[in-house]
Amino acid sequence: MLTAGSTTGEKGVAATKILAADDPQTPLGRMLVEQAEQLGSYHWINRETQVRAIPIDRAMQVVRPSAAATETQKPANGGKP
Repeated sequence: MLTAGSTTGEKGVAATKILAADDPQTPLGRMLVEQAEQLGSYHWINRETQVRAIPIDRAMQVVRPSAAATETQKPANGGKP
């Protein structure tokens, strides 16, 4: 649980708001669930241009080998003249 400051109620009584990250009934919890769903699923970003999102784990598998290949192609002097 996260505590997010305090607010003043109707009668001037201070109240502490609790943000439960693990409770999907709270705004923070709902946001975290939505983010996890977005990062872990295939979905359209733009159907017209055929742009799709892929799960973050799959994206890392695709990018990691190509990044390693790029590193091995760099000149020993770092590309400096």
